[in-house]
Amino acid sequence: MSRSAAVAPPGCSVGICWLVCFKGTQCFTSDPDMCQYSTTCPPFSKCENIPGGYHCTCKRGFASSSGKEHFTHPTVKCIVDRCQYSTTCPPFSTCENISGGYHCTCKHGFVSSSGEKNFTDPKVKCFGEYWLWSPAK
Repeated sequence: MSRSAAVAPPGCSVGICWLVCFKGTQCFTSDPDMCQYSTTCPPFSKCENIPGGYHCTCKRGFASSSGKEHFTHPTVKCIVDRCQYSTTCPPFSTCENISGGYHCTCKHGFVSSSGEKNFTDPKVKCFGEYWLWSPAK
């Protein structure tokens, strides 16, 4: 699905908008409603207008391909969050969503039992480096 550029609404031009406030009442702004366009945010996300712009947030069960909770960059996608469960990767590792899946990486000071830096095999464990290099007694 491609995204089209939003057209500036009346009162805005080249990113400049106006704000009118009446003493003791409310303010009116020409700040554009970017969420009115269905292509502003990617599928599986929600759009939220904020002062001066908008941001997208992936829906529950999805994570942004940028790793950031809120985003506006048009190439960011919402991918299935395979890291939402703490049991996806073994203890002493971190889980990272990647396009088309995920991978686990052992934390600093730990190495994988497979010898691979990134892995998805549920049988792989992370061991402290000292377990592998300590002299036998």
